Amino acid sequence: MLLIIVLIVLAIGIAGLMIYENDWIKYEWINNVILSIGVGATLIAGVGLVFSCIAFGVNYLGVDGYIEKCNKRYESLVFQVENNLYENDITKEATRELVKDVEKWNCDLADRKVNQYDPWIGIFIPDIYDQFEFIPLDNFLVEEPEK
Repeated sequence: MLLIIVLIVLAIGIAGLMIYENDWIKYEWINNVILSIGVGATLIAGVGLVFSCIAFGVNYLGVDGYIEKCNKRYESLVFQVENNLYENDITKEATRELVKDVEKWNCDLADRKVNQYDPWIGIFIPDIYDQFEFIPLDNFLVEEPEK
């Protein structure tokens, strides 16, 4: 939707410039207003298109490597959770760190799953997050240290 708005503003700017160039309006002050609107809309749309191209490049170039990175991160967290690697941790600090990492994974994944279908910005976000799953925290009981 955001990209469509930028393209509509670009079309308005080009139309304004065409109207000014062809002298379809007989009043000079209206021609000047149309020229100002055309130039302004074209400049704004141009900047919007530059930022859109940058966003596409950042989000879509290297997406295969990003998928592989997410897969490895997911596998690492699941391995640590399923094997209770930190169950003998006396201070429970490592367990707390693992819970924080899993919570961050789950929150980031939820955010990205929703944003990839967002009508405003979804076109800028690759449709890759449905292949990842949330990591359950059911078997973690982290007690707060006594003060």
